[in-house]
Amino acid sequence: MFDDIENEEEWYRLWKAHDLTSDADFIASTRALAFKLEDDGGWQQAAAIYTHLLPVVHSACGEEDLSSMGIQYDLARFLNKAGKHDEAEALADPLVDLRERIMGPTHQATLNVREVLATCYVRTGKLEEAEAAYTLLLSLYTHQAEPDEASQCRIIGNLSYVGKLYAGRGAVESGYQTMIRYVGELRARVDRGDVTLTMLYPYLADICSRLGKYAEAEETLRELLIIEIEQGGGWGTNRNQTCFAISEMGKFYANRKRYPEALAHWKKTETARTEQLDPDHTLTLMAKSHVAGTLAQQGDISAAISVVELIKKSKIRNVESAVNKAEFVKELLETYSYLANLYVEVGRLSDANHLLQEILLNLDGQEPQTALRLESDCCWSLGMILSHQNRLEDARAYRSRALSCYEQLFDPQQMMINAYKVGLSCSLIDLERYEEVEALTKSSVGNVEALIKATAEVEETLRDDAYDMVASLILMLAYSHYYRLNYADAVPLLNRVLDMKEKTLKQSNSEMLNPLRVLGRCKMNLKEYSVAEALFRRVVAGCEAEWGVGAERTDKSMEELLVLLYEQEKYVEFDKLIKAYYTKGGPWFEVIDDGRKPQGTSGDRLQVDVKEREAEEAMARRRRQVDVDSHDFGLDKTDLARVFRLSKQ
Repeated sequence: MFDDIENEEEWYRLWKAHDLTSDADFIASTRALAFKLEDDGGWQQAAAIYTHLLPVVHSACGEEDLSSMGIQYDLARFLNKAGKHDEAEALADPLVDLRERIMGPTHQATLNVREVLATCYVRTGKLEEAEAAYTLLLSLYTHQAEPDEASQCRIIGNLSYVGKLYAGRGAVESGYQTMIRYVGELRARVDRGDVTLTMLYPYLADICSRLGKYAEAEETLRELLIIEIEQGGGWGTNRNQTCFAISEMGKFYANRKRYPEALAHWKKTETARTEQLDPDHTLTLMAKSHVAGTLAQQGDISAAISVVELIKKSKIRNVESAVNKAEFVKELLETYSYLANLYVEVGRLSDANHLLQEILLNLDGQEPQTALRLESDCCWSLGMILSHQNRLEDARAYRSRALSCYEQLFDPQQMMINAYKVGLSCSLIDLERYEEVEALTKSSVGNVEALIKATAEVEETLRDDAYDMVASLILMLAYSHYYRLNYADAVPLLNRVLDMKEKTLKQSNSEMLNPLRVLGRCKMNLKEYSVAEALFRRVVAGCEAEWGVGAERTDKSMEELLVLLYEQEKYVEFDKLIKAYYTKGGPWFEVIDDGRKPQGTSGDRLQVDVKEREAEEAMARRRRQVDVDSHDFGLDKTDLARVFRLSKQ
């Protein structure tokens, strides 16, 4: 009667229609249906059926009945796979004691439920309990009458994975030592190509990188690649594991900013995936995305755009041909988002705006978390575009919406939330809503600093990111004081920002220039001219190094320095600086004379022997006027845009 229960709807119908609490056939058919659902990934449905069944079987047969214990064990497994780890733990914990008492500590059924309990500990972040549980399991397996070597190796692999999780929560050195110990033990037990061992290599390499052990990380990944090439038959193989190993090498080189090597590995992966699968397959498109990302990191945005536009066409074809379209639509929308950001980088703002609006129109049908993430990214980018277009209130509205979405997704102390607050602060400064900037940034600075202090053993890159975020938030607060002409209040904040960046800065010199420039302006307005001059000279030197002589940013910085020298009546230095900058290829700064400057200095015209008319015309084209009386020392929008962009990265 019950051999043909095909789905959970039929099961519920039979369950409600008959008194089947003690029917052995019904229970057997129920278990068969649950296992079928499990094979199809239907863990929630299987767990729901067993949740109804377990109390009835307990009541009819008793908790110590083998069938009852079997159903309780399977329910714990289903719940764990369905993500309900606390419920699974609550079932597995007492079952360990029950099976150990009835069957013995080394019986396979006891070991199985103990392993489920250890997995629950891992999933709920109880890493110390997980390590203790796996260590005990390993000991119990060795005391079996016929020790199961494969299971022992699996447990050792799980212990190594716990080391990876230790590192993930900040205890990087502890994680490294745990992984080294158990990976070494596995190497002594299995062949070098055993998947239980090789699957751990990327985790070990990642931890090595976090600790700055880059040579060890590279060697670990190279060993993995050699193993997979040997297993697959050479570089030309299309074997999935070889492609994975090549990708891991590409990821390592990209993180180390060794972009040519990264690009070579990503292209190998792309070629292999295209031959192995097809050009529109998800794994092929993933490899192409890595190629595009590396091109963008190298600064070749146009080439990256070309690759991503091809990816977009492939994903449109996938959506059109798919039966279940939701997942493919999600992937397409993610590509739209990335492509829009690339368009922004090259100034194609209308193209970017079109793609972002398409995303917002197509969020229906997506999982809530996915929809929120896409909406937040989309609104973030629209805020940047509208800010460039001087639509300040619209930019603020989109940035506020992006922050609201992100706060629904993550904990308030999550780092990216504070980056969104930096972006919103930019809009509020544009709109002269300075009190709101102060309220927004002060609480955020406290949150991030508390996060830093709460982490006893934090990896270097995360610590630097946290410090950089604090610096960006304080910088927004300093800018709000600067715009309100509260120069004395802005100065200590700017000094703090510079101190933090000088201690942790591994980025480009450009990240120091904005706070240096604003600090110089504050000192200028406070009439601390010698300090301001030193700061402006640092800014000019930094701009020359970053963007070159004659670049707009460099010229503006030089203009500020010249005005400051003029204010101090340092006319000789003023003239020398104009000539030197012109000689290096910059414009000729022509002062609108206010009558203060003594006669006899080189003044308003460059005194050089220019005989040819073409040279005279070239000099005229390179002339730049400076009005020393009405020079505006305000912070322009490009400064804020730069800070905003850096904080997002």
